[in-house]
Amino acid sequence: MFSFFRTRFSRTLPGLLAGIALTASAFAADTPAARPIPLAGADELTPSRSEYFSWINNAWEGSDATQTRVNLDFFRWLHDTYGMKLDIYALDAGNLDTNGRRYGNTTSPGFLQKYPQGFGPLAKQAAAMNTRLGMWAGPDGFGNTPAEAAARAETVTALFRDHNFALLKLDGACGTLRREKWTEFDNMMTEIRRHVPDAILLNHRLKLGPGTRHATTFLLGGDETYIDVHMTNKTTGSHHRVAAISRELPPRLTRLTEDHGVCLSSCLDYWEDDLILQAFNRNLILAPEIYGNPWFLRDTEYARLAYIFNLHRHYRDILVHGQTLPPEKYGPNAVTRGDATTRFVTLRNLTWEPVTHTVTLDKEIGLEKPADANAQVRVRLYHPAYRDLGVYPYGAQIPIETAPFRSLLFKAVVEPAPSLDKLWAD
Repeated sequence: MFSFFRTRFSRTLPGLLAGIALTASAFAADTPAARPIPLAGADELTPSRSEYFSWINNAWEGSDATQTRVNLDFFRWLHDTYGMKLDIYALDAGNLDTNGRRYGNTTSPGFLQKYPQGFGPLAKQAAAMNTRLGMWAGPDGFGNTPAEAAARAETVTALFRDHNFALLKLDGACGTLRREKWTEFDNMMTEIRRHVPDAILLNHRLKLGPGTRHATTFLLGGDETYIDVHMTNKTTGSHHRVAAISRELPPRLTRLTEDHGVCLSSCLDYWEDDLILQAFNRNLILAPEIYGNPWFLRDTEYARLAYIFNLHRHYRDILVHGQTLPPEKYGPNAVTRGDATTRFVTLRNLTWEPVTHTVTLDKEIGLEKPADANAQVRVRLYHPAYRDLGVYPYGAQIPIETAPFRSLLFKAVVEPAPSLDKLWAD
């Protein structure tokens, strides 16, 4: 199977939405301005980091070095072909710990059978495309003696110290953290942050005691998003992702939460609608975030996947600023993000009929009134199709139609009025 994947990813795919994928050079200057790193590794204004995690590509048995290497080859192909950058590749359950309070280490025969050279070569492979690894784990594993506690702390800390891991996901599926081990956990996280201050710590349904101060996120609604397995439609709809695109917003648009990302494995239709809302509507600290088997997408969809990642990355610094829009006018959970001159608006339609919203191109969607009375607002649709919707005066009202059970993304940008010289040149 994996040799098939390797062949599939390395060949040139004809007819891939030419012109829609954005190149790496167009997004070279995407590093956020230097800011102090908070204790939890991020704060509400930290730009999002893109992530893939391997759940459903492997289950509780875990992955192995060959499988992970081929998966990384796929993301390298997206990187080289479309300029798509993946910040974090997270190894999910079974690679270190697994369910039922089974805690592992990197020296056991079982681990070395799957990863005979450890994680070092994989971390280097990921780093070649500016990606860092992450790890799913249980919260405890500190044993019953000081020596066992020290060994566990060293196992986890070494991932960050020696291989520059970017993320630790702690899941209640591997048990809880014993109260008497709260201090050991807090000390371990303190040491990890000494080596990797920007490490993301995902907390899935756990009480971590004083170590909670290190947690970057909580799990939004406690929901896992495996389509038609953990996340099923609660109403009739035209596709399987109606429940996913119906999700509520985090309280107060909190970005320091995790929504479990977008599942690319079962029921793949309309995954783009799901990802648009994950990346541009909720825009959490991990975004765009996907998991499962993105190689199951159609050949013609890879460019679209990369395009969403690239578009988000280009604007991620301003997407941290969001506000909700009046639901009576813009529909459920509509959000606008951006700065005074550039706004991204996400809408959704959860009904069986097309819905037309009247969008006001002014402060209502976050655009500040320009000093130039002749300035214009250019509106561009990005999803579900790409096209310019026109140029309008500031404050104009325009109709935008959202199709049944779909999401929609458009950008509104304040532009200076064109000069006569430019009009003549055009």
